Amino acid sequence: MRNIAKKVIHDHPKSFISMVLLIILSITTSLLPPLALEQIVNHLTDQKEVSLLFALAYLGLIVLSDLFASAQNISITIFGKKLTHGMRSALVQKLNTITTGYLTNHESGAIASVFINNADIINSLYSEGVVGMIADLFQLIGLLFVVFTRSIGLGFIILIVMPLILVITRHFQKASLASQKQNRAAIAKVNHHIPETLRVLSMIHIFEKEDYMEDKYDQYIEESYRAQNKSKWLDSVYSPIILTIEAVVIGLLMIWAAQGQKMQTFFGINAGSTVALIAYVRQIFTPLESIGMEIQSIQDAMAGMSRIQDFLNEADSKPDICQGEEHDF
Repeated sequence: MRNIAKKVIHDHPKSFISMVLLIILSITTSLLPPLALEQIVNHLTDQKEVSLLFALAYLGLIVLSDLFASAQNISITIFGKKLTHGMRSALVQKLNTITTGYLTNHESGAIASVFINNADIINSLYSEGVVGMIADLFQLIGLLFVVFTRSIGLGFIILIVMPLILVITRHFQKASLASQKQNRAAIAKVNHHIPETLRVLSMIHIFEKEDYMEDKYDQYIEESYRAQNKSKWLDSVYSPIILTIEAVVIGLLMIWAAQGQKMQTFFGINAGSTVALIAYVRQIFTPLESIGMEIQSIQDAMAGMSRIQDFLNEADSKPDICQGEEHDF
């Protein structure tokens, strides 16, 4: 897998470089609007006039930040599609050299699932998983740096809360991986069951096994449904937990900052900084929440990646023209 990714980067250097640059610009511009808002609120608190140019500059920073965020997502999606194309090309090349024993010993639906369902997961792994997580991690680092320069107290609160979020995320990660593996196995059974039923349809009628085949199909569908239902439940519960922790952090910031002059100085609270810090807290928890979802996307992808790796590691009937390359992770 690493060799395939390196080949795609080598074949499309402009797409890769533009994606990296847009990620950097998106992270940088996302830090600017709260700083501008802080200055506007401080001007209003001091009863100073806020010029129209200042207000337009704040609006322009928001628009610029959103534009770069959209461009980042577009570039990640484009590169993910190129990576999916490279993976499918490698699978087709492997199919041309694989032994006939593999084709006869494995269900046709399982082989088709490797090319269709599991190969599509590659796009999710990189666009919604690895690359998205790297971008969110760098954004999180930038936000923490700005928060510590504005409020040491809030920075320490966030550092205390982050291990709790990581523990919660790890729990959801393990549960999600197990359910996604069950779902992938059930999908492979469904993909095999339909063409197999059509192939032996006359035999099913002769032995009057219609009910049996229907029950087996219902069983596979039910297995897939239960696995997907568990995964969706984990997804739906994770986000409210993060939002609740975000509200608690903002509440603690306001309560402790009101305990006296020393605490107010420690938390760096004034009218403008309060507005900016609340905005930064929301921005900090957004990538944390996204990282949790991206971990689940990675777990979903890894369930399919293991099937792709097993397929690529199968013995060849003739020497591979790409002999020497490793199909590993």
